[in-house]
Amino acid sequence: MTCGCRKYLQMNDFIRGALELKYKRQHLATYVIVGVTLLYWLAQLMTFGTKVGDAYSIWSAGGIFGYGMLQSPATLWRLITPVFVHYSWGHVLGNLLILFIIGRLIEQIFGSVRFVLIYFLSSIFANAAVFALNPSSLSAGASSAIFGVFGAIAALGYFTSDPRIREVSRGFVALIILVVFLNFFQAHISIIGHIGGAIGGALLGTIFAPKDYARFIPLKFRQGAAIVLCVLFLLFISVPYFI
Repeated sequence: MTCGCRKYLQMNDFIRGALELKYKRQHLATYVIVGVTLLYWLAQLMTFGTKVGDAYSIWSAGGIFGYGMLQSPATLWRLITPVFVHYSWGHVLGNLLILFIIGRLIEQIFGSVRFVLIYFLSSIFANAAVFALNPSSLSAGASSAIFGVFGAIAALGYFTSDPRIREVSRGFVALIILVVFLNFFQAHISIIGHIGGAIGGALLGTIFAPKDYARFIPLKFRQGAAIVLCVLFLLFISVPYFI
């Protein structure tokens, strides 16, 4: 069997395993995030109706628009809210389906607390990158956080000696590269948000590696990842106000 076929089958096993997972308390964070995001979307729908995907509606619901935030620094809270805001049924259901299928297995690997931290902090990091590097775009959606958990498992696979995690991580690296490449040919997609989420997730996955795998990551790498994450974040949220 060729290396490519073996990787495909192992990735397939990973996806199939995610689909076959039954309800467990250890997947509670994934279910709560899916539920809260769906409720937020229903609130959007009831508030804005057929205009739910309009620019004004997305901004009012908590989307991120750099130029608007530069006018009012007090609105930096918008770095947090876009992960719940979506443009359409297709947008929200697509993101939540991926999160439901893949999120449970990644939560099982990292644990609920680490999973939640990686999910939300990678989204905030990605939104800060969008704010700094593409302030003219209006962005919203959970995809930056989903790329974050993808990046986290990719980073974990880089350091661990567990062959299953290593093979799965390579699959996620390939997936990230493929999706970002396709994003260049799609309109209204935040490429910076996706890349920022993946980078933030990789750094956070290194910092918050689960106990079983943390021993494979030298302390200097974990400390370095924390420093890089903090420095980049501070630059992203401060530099735009001075240029």
